[in-house]
Amino acid sequence: LAGERCPGRTVGLVDAVDAAGNGLAVGVTDFWQRYPKGLTAADGALNLHLFPALEGPADPGDLPAHLSFPFVEGHYRFKWGMSTTDRFVLAPHGAAGREAATQAALEAVWPVVAVLPGSHYESTGALGEMTGDRALFPAWDERFAEAFEGHLQSKEANREYGFFNWGDWYGERGTNWGNNEYDLPHGLFLQFARTGRRDYYRLALAGARHQADVDIVHAYPDPHYLGGNILHSVAHTGEWSQDIKERQWSFPYSFHAAAYNGHTWASGLCDAWYLAADPRVMEAALALGEHIAWQMAPHFKELGTHERSAGWSGHAIAELYRATADPVYLRALEQIVAVAYREQNFAENGAWPHLLPTDHAGGVPGARGNVAFLIGVLLAAIDDQYVLQPSEQATRSLTAATAWLKTQWMPELGVFQYTSSPSYRASARPSQAVLNPLILGPMLKVAELTGDQELLEIGARGFAAATAHGFDRFGKSLSQMAHFAPLIMARLKRLGAPAKPYGADLTRNSEALRRAALLTAKPATRLNLRGPEDKLVLLRHRGGAGTVTVTREPWGA
Repeated sequence: LAGERCPGRTVGLVDAVDAAGNGLAVGVTDFWQRYPKGLTAADGALNLHLFPALEGPADPGDLPAHLSFPFVEGHYRFKWGMSTTDRFVLAPHGAAGREAATQAALEAVWPVVAVLPGSHYESTGALGEMTGDRALFPAWDERFAEAFEGHLQSKEANREYGFFNWGDWYGERGTNWGNNEYDLPHGLFLQFARTGRRDYYRLALAGARHQADVDIVHAYPDPHYLGGNILHSVAHTGEWSQDIKERQWSFPYSFHAAAYNGHTWASGLCDAWYLAADPRVMEAALALGEHIAWQMAPHFKELGTHERSAGWSGHAIAELYRATADPVYLRALEQIVAVAYREQNFAENGAWPHLLPTDHAGGVPGARGNVAFLIGVLLAAIDDQYVLQPSEQATRSLTAATAWLKTQWMPELGVFQYTSSPSYRASARPSQAVLNPLILGPMLKVAELTGDQELLEIGARGFAAATAHGFDRFGKSLSQMAHFAPLIMARLKRLGAPAKPYGADLTRNSEALRRAALLTAKPATRLNLRGPEDKLVLLRHRGGAGTVTVTREPWGA
């Protein structure tokens, strides 16, 4: 094969052997996924090229912008703070030990993934609240599998590979790498624990490793940003606005690299430590924890108009506290939620009302209120604090805010009004159910604390609606669905929701749930479908002749 170009992708496993049978087996993790890579054997030497010269077969050629950014004029380039980690096994052997050496090297290429029953994870609580009961939520498992297969197809179509890219997804706002918003590795790890599907685990681990290497800031002149988790951006760490005139990777770290950016997560990183014992990933998780504890929490003074600024950072530091029992992290959580307690307006709506920004006001001047899913994420951090430190203050906060969320629930559609602006009630659609899992967890906690059956019914119907309408192959949509779903399913089971009259959808399979949703759907003249992927639209035909006319126009960010 010397000098010949062969089609296909090599797995990154080579055993170079001399005439006496002595040799060296090499296995490289994610060899082709983290291109460019090389393995050569000649003159008694085996060479592993982690960064091969960018010429000949390794020439990146005419790649699109979202793939070409690390290559310039025959050289590699990194942005300050980014890193990369390669994992490989070198297994020398004699003539009698070749098979054992090859197996050792193969462990780097295709490592063994131990599978335990989901009931084990459920009973131990080692990965948090989840249920391994497959008799419940079968449609969830089926729709998740469909979306996951589509997600893999998107990776192939978008060429989501490369040493900076593998494990992440592309296409946020059409120009950005998603930086695994909203912690897709966590959703995949927990679905692996529930189902035993190793392909979920493998992509989850790749995603956690990507986040640890690329999305966490490892070096910068201003120490304020060290350990920060960068939000979705051009080339992972560049410009991040949705109104980008010219894509820029050379963009200084600022708001988008600090923990109050509303895009900070640690659950998937911790899962990788629990399940894979990956020290590199956990080192990055601890760097994130130190950033939140010392650079964010002591200086965090107001929620602003996007309350997830406290929600995601609080949820992340709570996860890190559970992983380490470090009291510094618990103190940081207290500091973050203290701001929420101070600003909560029990007199006006029980939540955190403010003048809505233009995009949330929906054309209504002076509109006040909140965005339901942002409040849901904020409440997740308060929920975390209650679980770690039960208190009357946390109970009062959760109860008042979930009472407001009740007013935003639209039972006829199975969704929450996107914002409290009146214009969003008229434009609500079933597809908004993708946001339900970001909201329902704390509502079910209050149902558990108070016995509020209305909250339990909203939780059951809202989760069924999300399962029916929310899944999509797009990484952002899949992670919105998956992050809090294990906790929601565990609480629905614990509260007996599947046995309630309104809980039938929780035990239906995917096709039965889809059919039930179609038969009860309200007439729609407009479908707002966000995301760059193909969509499946179901039409109900009542008989007779008819013509369907579809007009497509831009919508959303």
